[in-house]
Amino acid sequence: VRLADVVVAWNVFRHFYPYWKDVHIDWDARLQPLLERALNTTATRTAHLDEMRLLVAELNDGHGYVNDPLLSRVPAVLPLQFRVLTEGLVVSASRDSTMPVGSLVTMINGTPAATRIREGMRLASGTTQWKRTRAEREIQLCPADAAVNFTIEPPTGPARNATVPCTRSQTRAVEVRPDSITELEPGIWYVDLTRVLAAQLRPMLERLGKARGVVFDVRGYPTDAGAAVLPPLIVPAASNVTSVPYG
Repeated sequence: VRLADVVVAWNVFRHFYPYWKDVHIDWDARLQPLLERALNTTATRTAHLDEMRLLVAELNDGHGYVNDPLLSRVPAVLPLQFRVLTEGLVVSASRDSTMPVGSLVTMINGTPAATRIREGMRLASGTTQWKRTRAEREIQLCPADAAVNFTIEPPTGPARNATVPCTRSQTRAVEVRPDSITELEPGIWYVDLTRVLAAQLRPMLERLGKARGVVFDVRGYPTDAGAAVLPPLIVPAASNVTSVPYG
């Protein structure tokens, strides 16, 4: 079964994947190593799932993922958000008083946070940045009605342990951000392309074009404004404009 799954997946990508010229992978040469790895993997369903995730990860396609319906159970989500900053896992949003924002997470259930990040990135497909995001999100997931033990270095005070319950009734933690489109200081604008809509952005484009600087926040999936903002930023070759405010 493990070998068959590899053959089927490899074959579909071999004939229908549209981006071979972009990823520069000799997919024909990858078949035998993929089969050998599947054959030598521990014969458990979870291990096989990870092997299939590794197969898709080789394509570096952020839309690629693997799901096993027999293993999939709707997980709960911790009342926390994490960001990998300077290779450390940091709490970026929190609804739990024991885990203040800005805390550096060093251990998760006895496993170094760095190990969890590396493993999550290894099994994810996409760019390095997307792999990191996928790893951050996986750490948020946990079995319902369980508890996760953390070792943290809070913004103030010594390192300590914290236990966070995981229930489906939790309200998700959300990072604190400015309004979706706002002037942070004279001439400096902030635009969150994951929240502002094109209809809200278009009336502001002329003003943004005259700004000293614009910070576009794309920490998430952009709305229709993500495409609407591009044409005004494209400078024709014949234009006398030498720069476009863009941050």
